[in-house]
Parts: sequence; C-alpha cells; structure tokens
Amino acid sequence: MMDTTDKPLTSIDNLMDAEFGKIGTRQREAFRKEAYDYCVKSNFEKETKENQKQNSATKQNRMYNE
Repeated sequence: MMDTTDKPLTSIDNLMDAEFGKIGTRQREAFRKEAYDYCVKSNFEKETKENQKQNSATKQNRMYNE
C-alpha cells in the first residue's frame, strides 16, 4: 500500500527555483528555452506525422476512385 504519511505540499515555483535557479537567472532561462523548444519540436513532429497519414489516405482514395 502507498505511504500516506502527512507531508506538506511543495509549490512548483519552489521546486523550479531549487532545480534551475530563480526566474531571470541564466540557468532558469536556459531551461525555459530548452523546454519551449522541446514542446515546439514535439508539436511540429506530431503535426507532420498527422499530415503524412492524411496525405497517404488521400492518395489511396484517389487511386481507388480513378
């Protein structure tokens, strides 16, 4: 069974400050940029994959309708 001892919650801001420094520091800004770039890349790859599937399905439909 999971340990359910009373532990205080920690704010995400405190965790981020401890791990990557305060907002505005070089380390925090580098992390923010890396996280943003990762999200943009992931979304781009997802959209590209979806577009390729859609284009493939469209080509197959055209072949069957000719």
